[in-house]
Amino acid sequence: MDNYIVYTRQDKRVLTALLETGSYFVREAYVREKNDSISDFYVTLYEWFTKECRKHMDIPETFRFPIWLSMHEEMRLRNTENTVCLKLEIPKDRVFVLSEYAWGYRVNQMYVPLSPEDEKAFNQELKRYGIGNEAELVTGSLGNFYPLLKRRMLDSFSRVFELQPRGAFDELGVCFELRREWLLEVEQATESYK
Repeated sequence: MDNYIVYTRQDKRVLTALLETGSYFVREAYVREKNDSISDFYVTLYEWFTKECRKHMDIPETFRFPIWLSMHEEMRLRNTENTVCLKLEIPKDRVFVLSEYAWGYRVNQMYVPLSPEDEKAFNQELKRYGIGNEAELVTGSLGNFYPLLKRRMLDSFSRVFELQPRGAFDELGVCFELRREWLLEVEQATESYK
């Protein structure tokens, strides 16, 4: 089976848990701690993502939240205080690769376009209706007045799993567990271990 070499920046406690137990997966408490006042938004978003991702890969029920991966060394996040950067070799069937571009639209509660032309056409439709903030179709009362537009928005979210990355710069990976045996390198803010 082929593997991906991937990178992820994590809180130092993730490395401790990984080394002590041999496995790490995200728990709701971690999402809430990291995201503070907007944690409800991220819990809901990540639960949606995991539910939809289960249609494309096998994810045990105990894993509810994604672990984000950089698919290329040059695109990875760099260390910050109290973090570690991990280089891992993960079996391909444990990683889902998606378009970071498409995911960005979904995170921001925006229509996920099939193409630039599709995005332009949707924006023109919003303009005809006088809608300045398309996210209000999902997050506010506008969806009550424009249910068909709201449905188009919601239906477009599944494109996160359909649209192919447009190149290395657009590839974003996700897995749902880290294992100690996948660990290749650990980089801390002041030193690096191999």
